[in-house]
Amino acid sequence: MNIAENLIVKSGDSVIDLIDNTNRFNMLAGNFGFYNKETSEINRAVLIEKLKSQTKCILEEAQEAYDAIHVNNDPEALLDGCVDVMVTVYGLATMLGLSGFDVDAASDTT
Repeated sequence: MNIAENLIVKSGDSVIDLIDNTNRFNMLAGNFGFYNKETSEINRAVLIEKLKSQTKCILEEAQEAYDAIHVNNDPEALLDGCVDVMVTVYGLATMLGLSGFDVDAASDTT
């Protein structure tokens, strides 16, 4: 079972919508600009910068979720942070997949 299938089993169709919307947003925002669809070529320098930026976003969103419950005792902000972490992690997984990593296989081994 791959990452998307695991999430679907646990969370239902809303996760599929979240994944689709995340991909649409990232395409429109140019976050996959390292990948040329026509040639399947990858601009490694751009990819590295995008990966650095995305992992920084994940840390920031995780910190906000942590603070929401540990500092502010705000369950609603924790939920918002949870969704933000999911979106940024899925964006990272998509970037890795586009750059040649077998994300589905890796998720099967963890």
